[in-house]
Amino acid sequence: MPIQWFPGHMHATRKAIAERMPEIDAVIELLDARLPGSSANPLLAELTRGKPSLKVLNKQDLADPLRTAQWLAHYQADYQADYQADYQADHQADHPADHQADFQAHHQAQAGTR
Repeated sequence: MPIQWFPGHMHATRKAIAERMPEIDAVIELLDARLPGSSANPLLAELTRGKPSLKVLNKQDLADPLRTAQWLAHYQADYQADYQADYQADHQADHPADHQADFQAHHQAQAGTR
């Protein structure tokens, strides 16, 4: 008989996270900088979809600096795509003709505050 570890602790955790999601404003995801793609939990991504998130790379001192830079660029590109999609959804109906210029101006202003 195969051992079924998922239905126990993983199901309970998934249920607990799903129950708490309405109360959560943002998600902080701690990833291992040596393998951030493998240390990310796809179930967490599914459960937290639509929430602002911050990915923190832990153990950067043990990771390859070039690979870490590539991962940071990857996550930054994802952020830009998500940010632009959210902004477009919020503002396109209001100003369809000025949409792209408005987005760029807004993005440049936001980049200056980081």
